[in-house]
Amino acid sequence: MTRLAAFAGDQRIRWQKRLPTEGRGEPAALAALADGGLVLIGHRSISEQDTARMWVVRVDAAGEVIWERLLGPSDEEQRGRAIVLLADGGVVAAGDALRKGRRALRVVRLAADGEVVWERTFSDDERDYDVARGLARTDNGDLVLVGSTNAKGSGETHVLVMRLDGDGRLLWERVFCSAG
Repeated sequence: MTRLAAFAGDQRIRWQKRLPTEGRGEPAALAALADGGLVLIGHRSISEQDTARMWVVRVDAAGEVIWERLLGPSDEEQRGRAIVLLADGGVVAAGDALRKGRRALRVVRLAADGEVVWERTFSDDERDYDVARGLARTDNGDLVLVGSTNAKGSGETHVLVMRLDGDGRLLWERVFCSAG
């Protein structure tokens, strides 16, 4: 289990919460909400035999769980890696999913109440392993996803940058190869 805590200005613990209430969860990132709440992303499995799935949890300023979501199919290993807040109170979560021996990028938009608005998977036949590392929102509402990738058989890791519109549609992507 994971322990989530909020601290006062004098470094005293205001509240702490064990998450998830069942199974195993591993956080990867969190974002602070204007109302004092938090949104956490990572991955979680219900039991040791279950496949890890992308996990997003929203708690209020007192640490009480508002909503908790396991995303994606239960038979697909997923890792939540980055999260960004939206102006309307929703969030966009980014991670990656293992499909047929290849790791592909997964981006999900959740409304303020935790309901899935859209979900997108990005993969490329020329790449074996795409991993999300960070996510940002631009001033016009687009999203920028950064990660790492490798071309099939190359064994080299490269930087991957993708720009998505507010509905998660790919506008462009660039792979920056290592020098040499």
